Amino acid sequence: MAGFRSKRERLTGRKETGRFLALPHAVIQSEAFESLSGNSIKLLVQLASQYKGRNNGQLTASFAVLKEKGWKSKTTLARCIQELIDAGFIVKTRQGSYPKTLSLYAITWQVLDDDLNGVYDGEISALVGRRLSVFKK
Repeated sequence: MAGFRSKRERLTGRKETGRFLALPHAVIQSEAFESLSGNSIKLLVQLASQYKGRNNGQLTASFAVLKEKGWKSKTTLARCIQELIDAGFIVKTRQGSYPKTLSLYAITWQVLDDDLNGVYDGEISALVGRRLSVFKK
């Protein structure tokens, strides 16, 4: 008796691979990317892996979330966030406030998605629907 196979597997002979992260060559080959620290690259990958196609602008870099992914220092995390902002790879879409509100971020090589929940800060709301490519090439 044959087991269940997905439509893709039946048609192509290949199994599902799950989600993946696409980092454009323009990002990876930029001088700004090459100048990032290892921890900042790790954070960029972890932020970009939260992107699901419709949530750019609602990515979080909270220590509570990233602690489960191996981050041990709030200071290092804050330094890496600032390094990514300065290099132009992420923008802050909402300033958090302790204890209940997270800061939110967007990756700049993708279009900023709609603010369905009204969480973006004022000047960021005007950029919805635009690609924010501001990283230094």
